[in-house]
Amino acid sequence: MRSLLAFVALLFLTDPTWAGQSGREFLELCDQGDSWSEGYCVGYVAGAGEMLDGLLLEDSVRAAFDGKIFCLPDDVTKGTVRDRVLEFLREHPDITDLEMTSITWAALIEIYPCD
Repeated sequence: MRSLLAFVALLFLTDPTWAGQSGREFLELCDQGDSWSEGYCVGYVAGAGEMLDGLLLEDSVRAAFDGKIFCLPDDVTKGTVRDRVLEFLREHPDITDLEMTSITWAALIEIYPCD
């Protein structure tokens, strides 16, 4: 339930006037298999995660999520995180038209919850 509420809340943080790449576009790019696309996809997911963590610098927001909204294991690689986000996207084809940053945030929250 917490994941769903967080996802809905985060959707409202993304301004549709600057909406960027959709999940469908991101998936198509990442599936190309060349080194540039793979690097782009790793960087995008890492950057979106850092942006989300940066949003939590506000004390009131951080308190609402007990300090963290997602927690990556110490031994996880950026490539693994990208792969898990892509897997999340493939498992939820109904959200591929949404903006990819929001999808990435939802995936990170669901895949890597803080226990």
